[in-house]
Amino acid sequence: MNTKTTHIFLAGGGSAEESKPLDEQFVKVLDLSKPLVYVPNAMRSRPYQDCLEWFRSVMNPLGINTIEMWDDLRPRHPADSIAGIYIGGGDTAKLLKEIREAGFDEYLHEVVRNGVPLYGGSAGAIILGEDVRTAPETSQLDATEATGLGIIKNHSIVCHYETDDLKGTMNLSKDLRQNIIAIPERAGGYVAGRTLTNYGTEPLVIVRADRAETINPSHSIEFEERR
Repeated sequence: MNTKTTHIFLAGGGSAEESKPLDEQFVKVLDLSKPLVYVPNAMRSRPYQDCLEWFRSVMNPLGINTIEMWDDLRPRHPADSIAGIYIGGGDTAKLLKEIREAGFDEYLHEVVRNGVPLYGGSAGAIILGEDVRTAPETSQLDATEATGLGIIKNHSIVCHYETDDLKGTMNLSKDLRQNIIAIPERAGGYVAGRTLTNYGTEPLVIVRADRAETINPSHSIEFEERR
């Protein structure tokens, strides 16, 4: 069985300008003959039309014009018939709950297996890890409720990371027994197969209970899915 290269994008939750280097790389790997799917469900306000207009304002200047918003979390196309999926930020617990209840998590795994690009912004990135108790609104969840989608294996994800957070993030890594990918708002991680590259203007950090590894802008590491 041939395994296709994964293309997973993790944004730290900054502004459109701060995320632009990661967004530009995301667009480069999309098949522009297919629709790009936007999932706004982390946001608390409905309807999501304002979210869609914001997303268009970010993607249209990058050459993306065919966008479908799937706020009902019902796939309209086979996994290999879309350009990619972009999961926006907001309330991590709400997003994870709605995705699980709709069974959309199974579709996301299929998308990744097919080598289709998957982008998570802030909450959208956090749910892709092993444990979502890395966000303030999810820190009190029990272990079962806090189980992420595990698309990024053996790592949990912190967004809106700041350098002063290092000690607390190391303690969190110890408590969760997980390595943590800590992403500032001006950084973005692109996982292509086993390589993690920082597309941003600030370092991102792989945090463990006893040490931290910095990945500077435009630098890559071999991303081993290990504890």
